[in-house]
Amino acid sequence: MVRGCFGRVQSRFPVPIGEPIPGKRPGNHREKSYRIYPIRRETPAFRRRSVRRERHATNGRSQTSHLCGRVYAGRVRKTTIEEWLTDLASEAPAPGGGAAAGMNAATGAALVSMVCNLTIGKPKFAEHEALMTEALAEAERLRGEAIRLAEEDAEAFSGVVAAYKLPKGTDEEKAARTAAIQAGLVDAAEVPLAVAKVSAEIIRLSGRILDGSNPNVLSDVAVAASSAKSALESAALNVDINLVSIKDAEQRERLASALNEAFQAKVQAEAIMQLVAKRIRA
Repeated sequence: MVRGCFGRVQSRFPVPIGEPIPGKRPGNHREKSYRIYPIRRETPAFRRRSVRRERHATNGRSQTSHLCGRVYAGRVRKTTIEEWLTDLASEAPAPGGGAAAGMNAATGAALVSMVCNLTIGKPKFAEHEALMTEALAEAERLRGEAIRLAEEDAEAFSGVVAAYKLPKGTDEEKAARTAAIQAGLVDAAEVPLAVAKVSAEIIRLSGRILDGSNPNVLSDVAVAASSAKSALESAALNVDINLVSIKDAEQRERLASALNEAFQAKVQAEAIMQLVAKRIRA
């Protein structure tokens, strides 16, 4: 059914054979007279309404919200922001906080790219052209890396879930299950650790472009550092929650040491934000 121009609900199918057509003299009832109403064109607004109806039919979740692990990984690049946030809000185990940290880092990198793009090519900032061009390429690389890590977070989480589901009826099965869990926890900590490292790089990159940036987008440099700082703090929490369950002291020390090194960039992010705020208010 479709709605006509005057709001009446009308069929998209032909009028039955023999029904008189308005404005035309009725003929023999055996005459094959058809009236066909135009079918609604699939506009963007129509598609959005269709998606909302489908989600309502699935309790508010998108069609991918029940997926996790290897099935969900790789879908970040293929979904809309609204769909991704709906999946994040659902009861599905993935995406979760780790993926959110990765997307925060990607947002910070994207803002660095924006600032560079709005500075490059301006005669007024010609002396910073080389730096900005180099920073732009680095920001694009970091953005892609952050998105990839957001996708991999679900896969890493699924490894731990699968390990906990292993049988534990015999001593051998218990030993194999424990080993699998420990290996899964280490792998699950590696992804947020990588997010923390990427976030630290984005913060340092924000500091590098600060002085040469177009003043009109100075606040965006601070927001880039702030987004990366949020990603860094979030990633650290996701590393820590796995560290407490890892029994291998050597692995635990390695992960903690690498995290502490990346976490030092938080101080620089706060300094960038304070400096930009001071310049704005001056």
